[in-house]
Amino acid sequence: YVLPPQKNAALNLEQVSVTQLDSMFKAAPNSKLSKILTGKIQGIGNIIAQEILFRAGVCDKAAQDVDDNDTELLYKVCAQIAGQIHAANEIYAYAKGGRFLALSLFKLRSLAHNVDITAKVFADINAAILYFKDLVPEQPAENKLYGKIIANETERQERKLEALQRDLSAAQAAQDFKNIAD
Repeated sequence: YVLPPQKNAALNLEQVSVTQLDSMFKAAPNSKLSKILTGKIQGIGNIIAQEILFRAGVCDKAAQDVDDNDTELLYKVCAQIAGQIHAANEIYAYAKGGRFLALSLFKLRSLAHNVDITAKVFADINAAILYFKDLVPEQPAENKLYGKIIANETERQERKLEALQRDLSAAQAAQDFKNIAD
């Protein structure tokens, strides 16, 4: 099955040229670079957009603030990453705090400096997925206890509210009888 072509389809990372990047930036001058990259180039998510910006040494600024040198650097990094994707024979799996963060076909340099992030390399996607499946920790007992305390307190407060509503109804009925008697 072949999907029909989409209207205004995003560019593939391999197809991006300096001219096309420049046109994308000029078409959305107030948008951040990361938003343009994720919205206009197929297959680029937030982490890959941040990686492109990191490698190019360009901060995530409004497109109107990009100069020709920035555009050239971003183009070179896009081409570099496209080449790394084609040459990929490993999967890089990233986790933070025992939770899934990202999978990538190339090493994410923007994450390498963060000591809270662990990286593992796998020969295939199945091994990486199994790693993440086993990685997510069970909820700590302390959090379960807090959940029970909150649920019990919520139930207690709801019972109080019901009692107050009954008392209010009784007081209103008594006031109505008093008004009738007077």
